[in-house]
Amino acid sequence: MAVDTWGAKNQPQFLDAGAPDIAVDPNAVADYAAKVGNRRVGTTAERTAAAGADLWEGLIWHDTTDGIEYKRLSGAWVPWVSDSGWINVAFAANWSSFSPGTYGEVAYRKRAKLVSLQGIAIAASGATTTILTLPVGFRPVVMKQIIVDRAGAYGFVNINTTGTVVASTGPAVGTTHAFGELSFSID
Repeated sequence: MAVDTWGAKNQPQFLDAGAPDIAVDPNAVADYAAKVGNRRVGTTAERTAAAGADLWEGLIWHDTTDGIEYKRLSGAWVPWVSDSGWINVAFAANWSSFSPGTYGEVAYRKRAKLVSLQGIAIAASGATTTILTLPVGFRPVVMKQIIVDRAGAYGFVNINTTGTVVASTGPAVGTTHAFGELSFSID
């Protein structure tokens, strides 16, 4: 029996009026079984090219290119991992990691719904209060204000729902913000 129609998740549908079940097209059944459920595996190129009936809200994709799991939410792929591993930040202009050979690069990580930020950021001439921006999937749902070591004294950073990590005061050249390993929940 050939496939008569396709369901909401692109699964094969067979009409009762068709041939006996024993004649079901095994290729159609095998193709659907390969992608059944709510999880797919493939490259970044395959994930970004997926369209139409091959996408649905809540679909989880293990990306073999970058090793990260993504979840389809509100029509977009959002990193959705149990542990992303440490990812070096992309700094705003005129910010960088302070002594990365000693303290490591400033990096972020997500374990379940807990995001951590580690390392020491240092301001250069022309730096603004925005140190970096965390990507979608690593942002809090409400602004977080976190105490940090600011050039040997107490300071704080705001982590906004847009992902911006903003210093409490305007940075002077050479001002450092040590994150230690600060953590916050994204829910």
